[in-house]
Amino acid sequence: MPEHNDIRDNKNTESSVFTKTYTKSITLYHASDKIINPEDIRFPGPRENCDFGSGFYLTEDKRIAEEWGFRLDSPVINVFEYTPSNLSSLHLEGEDWIRVILGFRKRLLNTHFTSNVIYGLIADDRLFPSLDLFLEGTIGDKRLEKCLSFVNLGKQYCFKNSVEGLVYQRSYTLKGLEKQNASERSRDRKRGMDSGLRDIIQNQPSSGEKFIQHHEEMGDWHEV
Repeated sequence: MPEHNDIRDNKNTESSVFTKTYTKSITLYHASDKIINPEDIRFPGPRENCDFGSGFYLTEDKRIAEEWGFRLDSPVINVFEYTPSNLSSLHLEGEDWIRVILGFRKRLLNTHFTSNVIYGLIADDRLFPSLDLFLEGTIGDKRLEKCLSFVNLGKQYCFKNSVEGLVYQRSYTLKGLEKQNASERSRDRKRGMDSGLRDIIQNQPSSGEKFIQHHEEMGDWHEV
């Protein structure tokens, strides 16, 4: 859950899906090889197999954006202020988050959103070893969630069909020592995941832990 005191949660009691109501603007970051203005963004995005499908992705954490960008030849970190207006937003967590990741990243389930902005944890290549173990049936969803704490990639926002309320603030080029530091942080996160996984694999299943078969049997995922 985000720790912004300017965000309120309206929880659907029959699901772990949340509708977010924002009362103040928040700062978001996007890594690219160029400066990006909101009016230049086109939907749908070119890639469907991202965490929450095609869309424009940003993170609340500048350091995570830098860790996304350091692999580029000339990375640019774009900084935006987001003040939501009429866009509907959806917070994914727990089983819903896992099932959406399985749908878009692994193509195991069909998914359907009705909200404009999707919010939830990041699942990039540093998390893939644990996802692979989940797909193999070696670990269940409870232990997969524990893996998230080791890699600690933070939260992301996916704008599915509009960037209303998103205002460009500034950009900076990631280079020199800052780029090197971002590379080292990414490497350290990967090491932390590998170390944590070794311990988690040896643990017995947690109470109520659900494995990949359960999620496959539930079929496609649709936003409530």
